[in-house]
Amino acid sequence: MRLIVSTAALFGAATAHAQQAPFTGAYAGADAGMIEHHFYLDVTVNDRPYSSRYYRDTGFGGGGFAGYDLAIARRWRIGGELEGTIGGGTPEAVIRDGYRYGQSPRFGFRATGRLGFVATPRLLLYGKGGYGGNRYRLTGNFAVQDAHGWSSSFAVGGGAEWRVTEGVGLRLDYTHVDNSSNQLLLGIPIRF
Repeated sequence: MRLIVSTAALFGAATAHAQQAPFTGAYAGADAGMIEHHFYLDVTVNDRPYSSRYYRDTGFGGGGFAGYDLAIARRWRIGGELEGTIGGGTPEAVIRDGYRYGQSPRFGFRATGRLGFVATPRLLLYGKGGYGGNRYRLTGNFAVQDAHGWSSSFAVGGGAEWRVTEGVGLRLDYTHVDNSSNQLLLGIPIRF
């Protein structure tokens, strides 16, 4: 009986401590900012190299995110996050003689793990890594070999979250999806 009471008291104390630890538990929110989309095009004309380069465009976009953070030490947090995005720039290649090829973004996704450091009771600095991708609508009149509407690869990034109140914060988040996009978004995470 004492073991049950001691275990229950220990579990209750650990739960109370976890609730008091900043930047722990479930969160969700919305974000908006700038999203740059890009693609690499290697063009040959009559079997000769013509142009090989990245085509980029930046525009306004945003989305939503949800995740969960655990305290692994007094100042360290580990967690995971899912994010969906829409919008951003529409890169287009103008080849020559009126030929064009473009990728218009439809939506994107990111699934990342996070490692955070609680710099102050109100400031969390974090890095993240995982997998992400974007769905595109292909445009133009130039035939591109192996062109398809999906682009996905590893995703890396980082950011900072500032607690405005106990449950509401403000964050600045950067994510790079290799060979696809870069985004810098301002978000409002709500912790539950």
